[in-house]
Amino acid sequence: PKAVFVASTGMLRRPLLEACACPVVNYHSGVNPAYRGINGGYFALANGEPENFGVTLHLVDLGVDTGPILATNRIETAANDNIQTYMTLMAAKSQDLVVDTMARVLAGEAKPLPKSPLPSAQCYAPTLGQYLGNGLKRGGMKGPSARLFERALMTTARNPGSLSPNSPSSVSCPASVRRLPNPVAA
Repeated sequence: PKAVFVASTGMLRRPLLEACACPVVNYHSGVNPAYRGINGGYFALANGEPENFGVTLHLVDLGVDTGPILATNRIETAANDNIQTYMTLMAAKSQDLVVDTMARVLAGEAKPLPKSPLPSAQCYAPTLGQYLGNGLKRGGMKGPSARLFERALMTTARNPGSLSPNSPSSVSCPASVRRLPNPVAA
């Protein structure tokens, strides 16, 4: 092929990347490098950085969303958007960006953007406790979110500590984002 386009994949290993004699482009739901990893758009909003809610198209390397950036699309959200709608919103608002970028890749005209001044951070899936805590902090517990919160409270009452921010499953990109070094650029 002239190019490979991937979205929502696991890590692509060295043998696969070396076997591809063409550019491999990833659609990432987050603005790189600040929100690499899972649910980047969600964490940008949870961290009070709506200007960093969007998608990144980048060349794939051996790191987690660390390849050279080809295009970025920052997207505005509506008051009724939530973790259930973010991915669809990003995909719907980025269709033209994907088509245009891949056309440039196929024509051999795609050039990486200048290095971003944003710090590099890798995010992990939010725990239920973090999602609910961020929703409460931002006043976003309405409709389905409010019902989810109510069920979580019942679960917590039966199982104290299940939503503890200190539990081993609570690794994510918290309100003060952990800035991890980019292992590929280092």
